Amino acid sequence: ARGAYRAGARDGVWTTAFESGERESEGRYVAGLKSGDRVFYDVEGRLSAEGPYVSDEPHGEWRWLGRPKNDGDVPTELE
Repeated sequence: ARGAYRAGARDGVWTTAFESGERESEGRYVAGLKSGDRVFYDVEGRLSAEGPYVSDEPHGEWRWLGRPKNDGDVPTELE
């Protein structure tokens, strides 16, 4: 994972990558909590999912591309 810390917590835009180096996800942290829109990519670099976080929790409508969505399904990231 790449990004900045402020007062010891993740803050600002963070990007994670698959072991291959391809981008896996990108999203914003505020005081260590996921906040705002987050996007996820598949191993070939194509957009696979996107949706908002509020106070570190998935919130609102999520959009899934290339595969069916299961109820309560939220992408996970390699941390």
